[in-house]
Amino acid sequence: MQGKKVQINRYSRAFLRWVSCFVYLFVFLQPVQANTYGFSNRHHVVTISNALKLQHESPVTVRGYIISSSGPEHYLIKDNTAKILTKIEGEVWKDLTVDSYTKVEVQGQIIREGKTVKIEADLVKISR
Repeated sequence: MQGKKVQINRYSRAFLRWVSCFVYLFVFLQPVQANTYGFSNRHHVVTISNALKLQHESPVTVRGYIISSSGPEHYLIKDNTAKILTKIEGEVWKDLTVDSYTKVEVQGQIIREGKTVKIEADLVKISR
């Protein structure tokens, strides 16, 4: 009986070594993955026609030209695919001055109100 216990312990130790090596390889040697949930990484530039298809509160970045204003915070932005109404509050501008010939990049969220789709801007910057 004593001999069998020694064999079980020897196999148990080998098994534990194998498991600990596996756990070490699995936990510590995984490739590092970038965080894609941060604000700057979650916004992918899309065309305005694709932005119009996104769900309510989807993060979005579009590039285009501000072609008109319909009030102090509401602007119409156009690219070569479509137009979209955009709400840009005063503090988002950060002393930026643009005209209809200035290409801008707008980051924000899609807002759906009935059949109306617009972007609520969090960031506006001049695009290259």
